[in-house]
Amino acid sequence: MLSTSKTQLINHMQDIKPINILEKLSLFTDHWSPKIVGELNGQQVKLAKLKGEFVWHKHDKEDELFFVINGILK
Repeated sequence: MLSTSKTQLINHMQDIKPINILEKLSLFTDHWSPKIVGELNGQQVKLAKLKGEFVWHKHDKEDELFFVINGILK
């Protein structure tokens, strides 16, 4: 028999819907305009295409993840 926490985890995992990142990126061409493609743990998941210099900055109340598919982020 599964514990309550394992059952809750399994139920939560069944609610997660995978997305195809490359497919989502193909839906837009504009740069510097993040698009919301999902949500995870109450946080928005956004995709953006960047071009040119990226000015590093921070958001005091948010975490950010930069997952580079093509190119280099300096």
